[in-house]
Amino acid sequence: PYTTLFRSFFFFLAMISFYVLMCSWKVNRWIGFFAAITYALAAYNFQIISSGHNTKMLSIGYMPLVLAGVHWVYQQKWIAGITTTLLGLSVLVMAGMYQIDYYLMLILVGFAIAYFIQALRVNQLKSFFIGSVMLVAVAAIAVLPNMTNLMLSKEYAAYTMRGGNSEVTLNKKEKKSNGGLNKDYAFQWSEGIGETFTLLVPNLYGGGGTVNAGTGSKTYETLTGLGVAEQNAQAYSENVSMYWGDQPFLAGPVYFGALVIFFFVLSFYVVQNRLKWFIVGIAILGFMMAWGRHFPALNYFMFDHLPFYNNFRTPSMSMVIPGFMLTLLAFWGLHEFFTKPLDSEQQVAILKKSFLITGGLCLILTFGSKMFLDFKGPNDDKVQARLSQQFGENKQAVAQMYDALVSDRSSAATKDGLRSFAFILIAAVVLWLYATKKIKMQIVKKQIRFYRRYFLNLKALLFGNFRSD
Repeated sequence: PYTTLFRSFFFFLAMISFYVLMCSWKVNRWIGFFAAITYALAAYNFQIISSGHNTKMLSIGYMPLVLAGVHWVYQQKWIAGITTTLLGLSVLVMAGMYQIDYYLMLILVGFAIAYFIQALRVNQLKSFFIGSVMLVAVAAIAVLPNMTNLMLSKEYAAYTMRGGNSEVTLNKKEKKSNGGLNKDYAFQWSEGIGETFTLLVPNLYGGGGTVNAGTGSKTYETLTGLGVAEQNAQAYSENVSMYWGDQPFLAGPVYFGALVIFFFVLSFYVVQNRLKWFIVGIAILGFMMAWGRHFPALNYFMFDHLPFYNNFRTPSMSMVIPGFMLTLLAFWGLHEFFTKPLDSEQQVAILKKSFLITGGLCLILTFGSKMFLDFKGPNDDKVQARLSQQFGENKQAVAQMYDALVSDRSSAATKDGLRSFAFILIAAVVLWLYATKKIKMQIVKKQIRFYRRYFLNLKALLFGNFRSD
């Protein structure tokens, strides 16, 4: 129970932090509420918590708080901005997950460029530089209390493989006089370019390392056909090696939510602020960084030239950048859809375009994947080796089991693609009903108030102080 409560605290912090960000963007409170839930409960967050990466989750949770403060500062809301930035940065640095801190720094640099261009266009460079000086001072104040830990980490790194000179590093191929990890090690967890589409269809590349394929799977059918007892076949089917991507292994796919992608595309048509293009650019940078060794022109350059960047490994971790940026822009776009002075025809036209793009991509990935993907990965030799150990010299059984595994991978991708398409379709229909005046926001708000009173009364009934209103 205590572990569950402790982990729930991470999600709660992330929700509060992202809700503050939505408030800084002046997003409708209900939309901000659902945005906060979406950000906190992303699939990647569950994976890192279950793997024990608590500091990483804390840092991901604090990132929106820092950006909210920075946004307020550049909107000349000095007190709210400075206070929020100081709080967010202090706890972020204290968490000690410096790779996430580095990613946030890249995000803030992108936003600083955007705010500078905006200030230049409206002739408000003075306020921009005042805000920038304030933020630098706030950053220094936030870092100073954590300087002891920072210096200890820097000193300790010199005696580890991150320092580049450790004598205990295995299979060392390059000698680094200026410190840093070796590329072979640092870029092991480089996300395949095709794996990027798991943000829309999570099991396109099999999902996690071991997945419960179920008794309806081809694996279960093949096992029972080979004479394996049903109980043993069921137990085996609950731990199937489904992941077939380029990374050594995964806890699960990076999935933001099909609706986030749908609202993100929607935002292109309703958000007129040019800041959206910087958000998109930062997200694209995050994608390319996650590709690691599959995009060496960018990532090897960053690894060799950016200060301290060669101390970090697992390029796929940079997917937290697009996860953050896409969720921000998605719900900003949803807010604009409800609040901009658009007539019914314009809203319907925007919905059609957004649905055709995201829904069409879902269907392409669902049915077209069987044409351009073989669902066989570079690590399948290890899978086949395990099968050989399990089935001994029965090469026919090994071949049948491997074919069944490939079939289950394909089926998982198809099911996920259809599920994502269904989510997008339902969202599009609901927004279409709103756009065509078949449902009204007032009715939705009344329903929300009704269910809020219902749950408050239920709580009061259980714990006292029952309300009759």
